[in-house]
Amino acid sequence: MIGMAAVAGPVSAAPTGSPNPGTAKIEVAGQVADSPAGNSDNDPHVDCTFQIVYEGATSYAGQNITAQLSLQSPSSPVDQVVYSATQPLSTPDGNATFTVNAGDLLTLAGAAGQTENGNNDSDKQDTGDPSEIEYHVKLASLIGGTEIYPKQKTFWIGGCQSSPSITTTASAGGALGTVTSVTDTATLHNASASPGGTITFALYGPTTAPGSSTPPTCNGSDLVAGSTSTKSVTGAGATSSSVPTTGLAPGTYWWVATYSGDANNNPAAGHCGDANESVTLTTAPGAASPTISTVASAGGTVGSVTSVTDTATLSKASESPGGNITFALYGPSPTAICNSSDLVAGSTSTVSVTGTSTTSGPMSTAGLAPGNYWWTASYSGDVNNNPANDPCGADGEMVTLTPAPGVVVLPTVGAPGLTITKVVNVPTLVAPGELTYTVVVANPGTAAANNVVVTDTNPPNTLFESLSQSGTTFACTAPAMNTAGTITCTAPSLAAGASTTFTIVDEVLAAADGTTVINTAVATATGLTPPPATATTVIPVPPVVEGESVSATPELTITKSVDHSTLVAPGALTYTVVVTNPGTAADTDVVMTDPNPPNTVFESLGQSGSPFTCTTPDVNTAGTITCTAPSLAAGASTTFTIVDEVSTAADGTTVVNTATVKATGLTPPPASAATVIPVPPVVGATVLPESLVRAPVTQASTLPLTGTDVRALLAAGLALILVGLGLFAKSSRMKTERI
Repeated sequence: MIGMAAVAGPVSAAPTGSPNPGTAKIEVAGQVADSPAGNSDNDPHVDCTFQIVYEGATSYAGQNITAQLSLQSPSSPVDQVVYSATQPLSTPDGNATFTVNAGDLLTLAGAAGQTENGNNDSDKQDTGDPSEIEYHVKLASLIGGTEIYPKQKTFWIGGCQSSPSITTTASAGGALGTVTSVTDTATLHNASASPGGTITFALYGPTTAPGSSTPPTCNGSDLVAGSTSTKSVTGAGATSSSVPTTGLAPGTYWWVATYSGDANNNPAAGHCGDANESVTLTTAPGAASPTISTVASAGGTVGSVTSVTDTATLSKASESPGGNITFALYGPSPTAICNSSDLVAGSTSTVSVTGTSTTSGPMSTAGLAPGNYWWTASYSGDVNNNPANDPCGADGEMVTLTPAPGVVVLPTVGAPGLTITKVVNVPTLVAPGELTYTVVVANPGTAAANNVVVTDTNPPNTLFESLSQSGTTFACTAPAMNTAGTITCTAPSLAAGASTTFTIVDEVLAAADGTTVINTAVATATGLTPPPATATTVIPVPPVVEGESVSATPELTITKSVDHSTLVAPGALTYTVVVTNPGTAADTDVVMTDPNPPNTVFESLGQSGSPFTCTTPDVNTAGTITCTAPSLAAGASTTFTIVDEVSTAADGTTVVNTATVKATGLTPPPASAATVIPVPPVVGATVLPESLVRAPVTQASTLPLTGTDVRALLAAGLALILVGLGLFAKSSRMKTERI
């Protein structure tokens, strides 16, 4: 319906000599709703929010008048009363006004209406929403149960259901063992009087904490068993059943609440990551922080090795630790790559901890191709133990399956890949305001991805402002500035290893106050087996109450990249570590640590940006870099450049180097970022010369490993090798003199 549609004109006053009933009018926004032609006999149209206005009924001044609406043909059942209200006419003017709001019409659940363009009304002027359901009603004006007008007015009413919103508040978290159960309470806003229907609650987790750059997930696999409950609405809301915390692992859990709607109210749904919906369960005070080490079963010839397993051992755990360990197998790949697209189907198993060592379920090798496979293991933690993870590429986690005798292994055909990441410049926002999103679409595969399509739709209460891009060029269409819609960017091809960065600016309207802005970008390409890649950001917009202020929030992130994708030992690796506060308040007592992995020694450290005070190992010794800052301002960052020397003892291993950052008072655990650098064996192995692999490896990308047979190089250049040995000796002497 159009808000100012034509509606009913005034009802004529009674003839001279009879009691004076004055006039009855239907008004929208204070204007009399006469039809355009001025013919009050034509049935006009009105949205569900309107007024019934009586004026000049002086003969009945001081008496109660009842305004009553009942259904008329073609709506049914005919004469069913859908609205009735009573109030006194003023003295001496005989005036009264009834305001009818959406949701005030009763018992429409069983009534038959018509679509707005289906009532064959010649006076119909509104074509804006042709599918809206309308009801044909008659106005009765009763004094003491008697109609005071000789002719009753009829008109059409549409859009009568309220569209409530739902807000929720989870019960407080705390230490497992102290907090024995959790609940969620939902409240409906802008619903009709005494709303009915039900609210369904469900708890998911453990997953990412509020403010994390990675949004929480609330999929079926994350659902806490037994947490779903459906409750009837009482008053304006409902409270879930209690969910016991017994057996839950430490971490952050998220409630999601969904309202069913009823005859007078449309459905409403909460979202994963909504404000006030997280519950963080921690370990008991003084809980242990165990480490996890793993040993994969032996590899061998395909066909001879029928299954593989992984065994995880907890160290520094409490006595009789509980919880479980989740194992997963990835591959085949020359180097450690553990993306979801590399997960071996059916390899994931979750096993209860027994003693200190736990073994995965056996993974059949039937159908697996020859190559290197990589196990990962993660410990859930329990009341007395914090969680622990074994990273991709950890020592002892590789299983190599070799071809059966006489089997010829054909070269692997290049395979495309497609990933998408999305970050936003602030963890929370006071509306109105702007959000700047950075979306990176990359092809980490070994062949081009074709017909790539990236879409990004404005969430509710936001408007598009601007779009820019760098990298491989996409052709983009976007909404007009200050309107809502979908950005669509296409490229006929995205080469292997290529990427594009999109920068999107949206305006968040004041209407978003008290909600959560959830923005998802999607990338697809032709012929890729995995489903479309998606990336989501979740930004709470806390309600602003007059006289109160919204607290600023600190945040802390870390990224780490390295200047090689593989290395022939001995040699140097240069790491770039960036610590950033993307929040709206300063971080305090910030500490960044970076220990030397095995078979490496420290060489040098440099920094730029906000200054940190650093201690390092001595040059050519192993140890831990520790850098501290009393404060890191909102939006500030520091870049550290670290050079390590990899010794020949690393030959045939993998250099896994992790940097960690933490700050006082942040709810999420310390942030960490790792790099994984294979050091292939020189003898009898395939080695990729350094000059061919000087491409950086970052957190969000992986590079395929190719190679050149070193034996051919040896056969062709024995003399050059002898010269190289002489140069190496000279280089070692110069290095010693420099130290």
